[in-house]
Amino acid sequence: MTGTPPAGPGELDLDEIVRLICLADVPAFVGQSGGGTATIYAGHPYIDEHGDERMTGCAGPGWFLPNPQTGRPWAYGRGSLADFYIGPESDDPVALSAEEIGITTEAEAAAVIVAQAIRRRPLTLAEARDARDAATGLR
Repeated sequence: MTGTPPAGPGELDLDEIVRLICLADVPAFVGQSGGGTATIYAGHPYIDEHGDERMTGCAGPGWFLPNPQTGRPWAYGRGSLADFYIGPESDDPVALSAEEIGITTEAEAAAVIVAQAIRRRPLTLAEARDARDAATGLR
């Protein structure tokens, strides 16, 4: 645990997911992707066919909780299992949902994001489920 408030039922702790991704030697961070939306960016940047910089792994959407001690507005990232997607950073709808992959834990989400981050192409559902099943190595 990262010392952040625990995630509620049906929620994912995005900061814990990032910690686990980094343990797998894949760079990752929780960023604000617009309108206060929390998004995990992972892997390495590349230039897409339009000349835009993108990340090989992207997951979200999520939201931020404020830090009650400091009042910092965007201190802790959270996501909902019912509305959480993993894929490459892209304008195309190529991401897979946590529900269809069968993700239930931060370790499973991290394992799938790691698998996505080492590729430039979207994962197939079978590849995502294989990565989820390998999550025991990220605890």
